[in-house]
Amino acid sequence: MPHAPLYNADATIALVGMRGVGKTTLGLIAATSLRRQFIDADSAFQTLHGPITDFVKARGWADFRDKETAILKQLLHQYPRDYVIACGGGVVEREENRSALRQFRASGHPIVHVVRDKEETIRPSWGEEIRAVWSRRTPYFEDLCSHTIVSLTAYPPPLSPQFLMKHVETAFVRLLRSIFGLASSHVPLIPGPRPSPIAGPSSGEYGGYGACESEMGRGAKGQRTSFVALNFPNLLNVSGETIRKVAGGVDVIELRVDTLRQSLPKTPPDSRGVSPSPETLHKARSNGKGGTKVPSPHFVTLCFGHLRRCSPLPILYTVRTRSQGGEFPDLETEELMEGYLALVELGFRLGAEYVDLELGGNGVPRG
Repeated sequence: MPHAPLYNADATIALVGMRGVGKTTLGLIAATSLRRQFIDADSAFQTLHGPITDFVKARGWADFRDKETAILKQLLHQYPRDYVIACGGGVVEREENRSALRQFRASGHPIVHVVRDKEETIRPSWGEEIRAVWSRRTPYFEDLCSHTIVSLTAYPPPLSPQFLMKHVETAFVRLLRSIFGLASSHVPLIPGPRPSPIAGPSSGEYGGYGACESEMGRGAKGQRTSFVALNFPNLLNVSGETIRKVAGGVDVIELRVDTLRQSLPKTPPDSRGVSPSPETLHKARSNGKGGTKVPSPHFVTLCFGHLRRCSPLPILYTVRTRSQGGEFPDLETEELMEGYLALVELGFRLGAEYVDLELGGNGVPRG
């Protein structure tokens, strides 16, 4: 259902993210959808100073960063309303720029981090240097952003690029509507008795899923709503056809974040400045036997994006602890608590229609 907007309806949006993730394309989509003007910061630089490559070759990176900072500050100051601004990929390299973006966000402007799987973006010829840059910048992007959008375009044939772009466009417009308080879950709910499950978890080729009548209540017309819980360990391995088939006839899809699995070495450090450090997350993810029990935020983001493009249904984002029948370690330490809250916060930044939060006593969330 629509919620009270956090931003003015005409607040300018800033897009941040690595080079090649689709900021310009999504910026044009946002500008068209919201009837705004669009400015690409890199294009603005080239209009003033010529091709970036030639400028860096002639003047050096330090001079380029100086000019980039001046352009960023001018754009944020001059266009606070009715614009969409796509920032350059390296804008976060300077603390001065990060501070300007933090102030922009604090003054009531959404900053959207555009994410794509780095293996889908990095060209083999770029080597390890760009991977190091990716890992260095990611925590900065995550610290600055108020929201995150996944720009996934790779998909098995025979789907056309136009078809894939339509899914990305739909997902982004949906997030924009959520940002400005226009989104609707399409599931009108009122309080009602808690029903018993109509189907338990089942195992299959990719993992399992369970379906039950909604524990959130009855529909506005007295009919119960229902959701299906996706417990797959790696949702990226599940085809859109399978997801749509599993979710046929339900009102909401539950993404069980606590059941997602991915090995730690394959994910870049991406915790926000207010979230646990990489060392803290590493400790929290260990089950004491060397296994991974807590998924990385980057991996969760990609799985959420895959689900979003495969189904138009509202998403119930859930991180469930072991004591409540889930896989996330019980919140017995401050580190585990921080890891849990970081994943829950990610659900809000991704624009999930519903976020399941365990509440309890002793200062610790319990369900």
